[in-house]
Amino acid sequence: MTDVSFAINLDRFVRRLHMILSQRAKEFDPDRVGAGGAMLLLTLHELGSAPLSVLSDRLVRDKSQITREIASLERKGMVDRTPSPHDARSFILTLSTKGNALVERHQAEVAHALNELLIDLDKDERALFAELIAKSQSKHGTER
Repeated sequence: MTDVSFAINLDRFVRRLHMILSQRAKEFDPDRVGAGGAMLLLTLHELGSAPLSVLSDRLVRDKSQITREIASLERKGMVDRTPSPHDARSFILTLSTKGNALVERHQAEVAHALNELLIDLDKDERALFAELIAKSQSKHGTER
């Protein structure tokens, strides 16, 4: 069982990371896809390509919310939509070149923000932190 103080510290850490990224968004997100759009793009990057239903399940969001977000991202040139070869009523989403570029900028910015948050950790502590985070995610299908 995780103790409450750990949960509180982790929550603070995640909120500080989000705050840093929000403050710098103008620099790496000129198309203003926002946090929700970024989560969708990052998830699509992990999956490679996916139908709407898979994205909806993975993001734990209603299909109508995802549909609106996809439409916005498509207008901004971040995602491509192609008909599903298995279901004429469905389509498959993939990142466009522009979407991939934004994901790369976002990931680089997360790395910079983490450097700020982990400044007090030495090289070995950072390596252990990274190893533990990767281990905690390995059972959830989020490795890439």
